[in-house]
Amino acid sequence: MKSISTLRMMASAFVLCVATGAMASDLLIDGLYYNLDSVNGTAEVTYKGSCRCGGKTYTGEVNIPSQIAYGTNTYVVTSIGDYAFAGNSQLKAVNIPESVTRIGKLAFFACVNMQRITIPASVDEIDGFAFQFCSRLTEVEFEAGSQLKVINEYAFCRTALSYLTIPESANEICPVAFCHNKNMTDLVLPKNITKISVQNPFCYNTQLVTMRAEEGNPAFDSRDNCNALIQTATNTLIAGCKTTVIPNTVKALGRSSFNNCTDLDSIFIPASVDSIGKYAFYTCTGLKKFTFPSSMKVMADSTFWKATNLEEVISLTAKPFKIDESDFEDVTYNTAVLKVAPGTKKLYQTSIGWRNFAQIVELDMFVKDGVYYKVIEGGKVEVIAPQEGIAYTGNVVIPATVKSGENTYAVASIANGAFAGSTVSNVSIPKGVKADLGDVKVTVRNTYSKGNDFESTNVRVLGQKGYISIEGSEAEAKVYSTSGVMILSTLKRTIPIEKGIYLVKVGDNEAAKVIVE
Repeated sequence: MKSISTLRMMASAFVLCVATGAMASDLLIDGLYYNLDSVNGTAEVTYKGSCRCGGKTYTGEVNIPSQIAYGTNTYVVTSIGDYAFAGNSQLKAVNIPESVTRIGKLAFFACVNMQRITIPASVDEIDGFAFQFCSRLTEVEFEAGSQLKVINEYAFCRTALSYLTIPESANEICPVAFCHNKNMTDLVLPKNITKISVQNPFCYNTQLVTMRAEEGNPAFDSRDNCNALIQTATNTLIAGCKTTVIPNTVKALGRSSFNNCTDLDSIFIPASVDSIGKYAFYTCTGLKKFTFPSSMKVMADSTFWKATNLEEVISLTAKPFKIDESDFEDVTYNTAVLKVAPGTKKLYQTSIGWRNFAQIVELDMFVKDGVYYKVIEGGKVEVIAPQEGIAYTGNVVIPATVKSGENTYAVASIANGAFAGSTVSNVSIPKGVKADLGDVKVTVRNTYSKGNDFESTNVRVLGQKGYISIEGSEAEAKVYSTSGVMILSTLKRTIPIEKGIYLVKVGDNEAAKVIVE
């Protein structure tokens, strides 16, 4: 059986009566219980008796004073202690004075009827579980000039908040600080937040539709309006939602990054991503299809735990990357179809984790050295457009033959539109490969003269149906037969000619071998 820290921490929070830490008090002053620090002259609001469950100690609306008198001394109220109001189901509101600088661990835990709270500017830290299970808390207001620095783990977990304006002063959000808020739809990360736990603080918020980091945040961004939070320095997506579009500059998906996005029905993973963290798609029950990009190298354990409706898993990697057997549920292994690159089925059938899939079939496309191929009949392939969100760039060299797993294919053609929208400077293709690349510059490789390549970067020579076309140079063109006999010399850029194979030399460039149909 698996277990996760979320469940363990929630369970520990309920064991209030036996835990150690903050002290209860029987000192009652004007309806509130306090612990006093006579050395520093400060007071801490606390709970009554030995049980931290609180129960019916406090009800209605509570006003905490900024100072109290006891005996001959006056004490400044500086803290709401650990467990102070925990479990007070009849508490509806608490007014906190400016003198308070700390809200303790589980201070308002499970105050299920508390609907609003205003936190004074003097509070610099909200401790763990402080408002967890405040299931009717819809309004949290931070006073102007807030000095808040840290929001600790589970602080606002399982509330009724639909939004929360985090003060600009805050710089750190701890693990799962805002998890399980079923009404939360919008999230804005202030520009001064520079520390966020690797365990997504915003997971389990199933209704989030907008998520962004403020412009100017030095640590996190939401580039390309992606509706996600990305750690800028590492290009790791640490928090996403059901409307996230992953940019093709993201290198990794962090731990719990899409945890419990139950309405996430599809997600495109670009070829830039090479690792996925633990619990990244935990309980993503809306997912039916998932594709691992050809760039994948590492996946942590339990990544797709409880994502029980997966029907199709696709891996575009040339060979299986390492996974843990716990990455998928048994129902996925038993019923989902694993689709892999041609010629790699046997590799997946013998690899840990992957071999658990009862159904493994091969695709008709694959990626090799950054070029995408589709298998066609006759043991051949054609070059196709990129399928993983990153266009072809630079100089692209197309081989005469290409291998995928155990299979070797002859490259027969380049599909129409394969290089549309690309930023290539040149495409090098072997003789005999059919291609119409539009405005893309082409190098035609041949073997007639010691295997030398035709390497012009500014001249485009193509054999067409019934003619030869020349672009990129006004120099004289000479057309030869394959035996080396010159057929004609011309300045024309479109040369009508009979069907056949020709050598075309433009100016001082090496001859290109072309086929006219």
